[in-house]
Amino acid sequence: MSEQTEQARTERGLDRLVNFSDATVAIAITLLILPLVDIAGELTHGESAGHLLSERWPAVLEFGITFWVISRSGRCTTRCSSTCAPTTCGSCG
Repeated sequence: MSEQTEQARTERGLDRLVNFSDATVAIAITLLILPLVDIAGELTHGESAGHLLSERWPAVLEFGITFWVISRSGRCTTRCSSTCAPTTCGSCG
């Protein structure tokens, strides 16, 4: 196999890995919202959203922290894959 063909295969594999990583992050962030939808379903007529959130603040805080961690991980993965050459990607820290 020529070096040019090997380079094209490596870049294609890296693109697939980045796409898979991006999709995984997007799905994880989407799934995070489901508990908040359940909390919103508990909102009764005449009750303010602020009151409900003040009662359920731990779940909202958990959502915020987890959202930040997952999105940060996704950004780090994207940054690593865009700054490393395919042949050196294993050395990214």
